[in-house]
Amino acid sequence: MLIEFGSYLDTRSPHVPYARVVLGCSGGIEAGRRASAAYAKRYHTPANEYDSTLWKLDGVMEDLQAVYAIGTALGSSGIWPNWYPNNPFKASRDKMIKKSKPAASASGT
Repeated sequence: MLIEFGSYLDTRSPHVPYARVVLGCSGGIEAGRRASAAYAKRYHTPANEYDSTLWKLDGVMEDLQAVYAIGTALGSSGIWPNWYPNNPFKASRDKMIKKSKPAASASGT
């Protein structure tokens, strides 16, 4: 299935605006159509299996290291992701954070 720009699946994908501006395509639209047709032919058949010549895993370790570093930094700091001001979900997030913080003792420590 070739996802055309402007289709429902295209507009629902958060990566598409980035792809439109930054990513190049080897072989153009026709190469994409051929790859899509070959995938559709293999899909849910015995031929639908991992093929190391087709799957490009370059950069997977770098991605995992970056995600781990971000998770470790967030988990070991007092800084938490939050919504932008005036976002309708911000009040719920702030309420949740307030509930999770321990109350201060009478001595102020």
